[in-house]
Amino acid sequence: MPVLNTRRPNYTPQRVLEQSYEGFPGGLNLFYTPTEIKKTELVQADNCMLIGNGIVTGRWGSQTYFSAGSGYIRDLNKYENIQTATNELLAITDRGFLVKKSGTSSTIITGASFASGAVISSTQLGNNMYFASDSTNFTKYDGTNLSVYTGISRPTLSGGVSLISGATGTATWSYKITAFSQTGETLASPAVTRSLLSFDRANMLINVAWTQPSTASTAIKGFGVYAGLPGEETLIATVGPDQRNFIDNGYALSTVFSPTTDTTSGVKAKYTKRFDDRLILAGIDGNPTQVLISGKYPNQDRFNWQSGGGYVLVAPDSGDEITGLEIVGSNSVGAALAPSILVFMKNSVHQIVLNYVSIGEYSVLNPIVQVISPVGASSHKSIVNIQNNTFYVGRLGLQTVGQEAAYLNQIRTSEVSARVRPFFQGFDETDLSHAGSGYMDYKYLVSFPTTKQTMIYDYERAAFMGDWKTPFGITTWLEYIDSSGETHYLAGCTDGIVREFSANYKSDSGEAIKRTIKTKKEDFGNWSVLKVMRLLYALFRNVNGSVNINIILENRAGGTEVISKSFSVSTETGSTGWGSDLWGTAKWGQTLGTIGSIQPFDIIRWLNLYKTARTIQVEVSQLATETQFELADIRISATEQPEGSLSSSLRI
Repeated sequence: MPVLNTRRPNYTPQRVLEQSYEGFPGGLNLFYTPTEIKKTELVQADNCMLIGNGIVTGRWGSQTYFSAGSGYIRDLNKYENIQTATNELLAITDRGFLVKKSGTSSTIITGASFASGAVISSTQLGNNMYFASDSTNFTKYDGTNLSVYTGISRPTLSGGVSLISGATGTATWSYKITAFSQTGETLASPAVTRSLLSFDRANMLINVAWTQPSTASTAIKGFGVYAGLPGEETLIATVGPDQRNFIDNGYALSTVFSPTTDTTSGVKAKYTKRFDDRLILAGIDGNPTQVLISGKYPNQDRFNWQSGGGYVLVAPDSGDEITGLEIVGSNSVGAALAPSILVFMKNSVHQIVLNYVSIGEYSVLNPIVQVISPVGASSHKSIVNIQNNTFYVGRLGLQTVGQEAAYLNQIRTSEVSARVRPFFQGFDETDLSHAGSGYMDYKYLVSFPTTKQTMIYDYERAAFMGDWKTPFGITTWLEYIDSSGETHYLAGCTDGIVREFSANYKSDSGEAIKRTIKTKKEDFGNWSVLKVMRLLYALFRNVNGSVNINIILENRAGGTEVISKSFSVSTETGSTGWGSDLWGTAKWGQTLGTIGSIQPFDIIRWLNLYKTARTIQVEVSQLATETQFELADIRISATEQPEGSLSSSLRI
């Protein structure tokens, strides 16, 4: 009789492989291949951003905030005056005029104009907004009027100084005249003296006559009369713009001496920044490496050493030129960070620290310059301070300059954009030079107006998302707090419109936004064998509208197979309170009302695959107006096939 083994053999079930992504806090990664990135990163994240612990959702939509004119918006800034309770939003387009928001339109502020395509920057100090431009002299807006620092030639005392009446003597009196513009005062005229006069000017009537400077009469706002012993002339009176003579009957001498520099003349400069109580100018017409530093307030529009200002040349005759400015630290006493002016050039970054030297009884500004980075900035509008870091776009991508931890006077530099470097490498120098940036909601946004693309760096999560594709180009960004205290994220655009971006908007002024994300190519840790892709689960939240899901498989032969699915979720309504008027047979009062647009918090969708493939990749997209979705997690299960399961056509 045969002996049979009746023991049941051990059964080892095939191991099920699982991959759960649990959010995507790593953001976009374009540097590595789709199979090399981490599971928490994305291959594609068009028009998306991160919330929570790496939950992916659609970007902000946009609506028109106001129209500023025609052409590119070259400058966008806010003007605030606490004394007059003024809070205005200002913009300059290629139309050339400064405008302020008025409803959804704008009002032109006259007094100056700017050339189409000009480089323009602005900053506020002393209740004035100052505009620097390579097409127009330094310009000031005081909340009412816009005035250009246009030079006035100094007047001459061609009519001389004559004695009308009074005592004579042995004294010699000297007179000078200056002219005032809306923004400054000229140098004094050459002195004219009168001898054989009394030492007591109150005993005489002296007529001082002059001619108008060679400039438009409308530019002259008045004249200053200086008198005194030769070389000691001080201001005794100011007169109106139409007056051409003055009778001195003994006006008291003052302590205000005639000016030693002309403050009516402005400069053409591309860049301006406020450094505490000073103004900084750079990109000077005809002097591309010069940085002008003004005196302290109220001499912020004077750059001569007598007023506490000065200048410095940064890498002169190096073949490089300044492309932007930024301020780090503070110039105030007891500041935690060393006060510095960062000067960005095309191929380097320099730091200026203010220093002083004593010359006689004067303390003269003597700035100190040192180079801190060999990677320069391409666009001044890309330079943004973020906490203790300064972000900017250069030829090597997104860079940062910041204070080194524990070393207050040491600055470090580094590249931030390594994971999305191919995105920046796709732009030429012209594209980079037009990049415009802003920092809002803890996100650094950098836009390229010609290609209508925007990349965002999520500062809280140290992750990139994007790119954002818009139907308009964006030239600059601004976080604006209106008079009611509401915050607005604004973008100046290539069509002369300032748009507001907000999570409340799901489209771009009614135009649908296509949101697309794509996960890594998942091979479950073994790229050399096939798998049976079993089940796929997706966890969504707050979905409204139709969501498309593509499962991209690399099949046995190495080709691509796509399984497309979609689902829709509509808004729902429900009643308040208990949800009904009756609890059993007892009535619990009337229903108070309905809640509109309730959306289920967790929405789970799953798919039965059972497809043989080497890798699997998931693409989620949505294209419709007023729709949204949040993708919280994806889970995939699979089983491995044995060694040698790849197609025989791949064997060598």
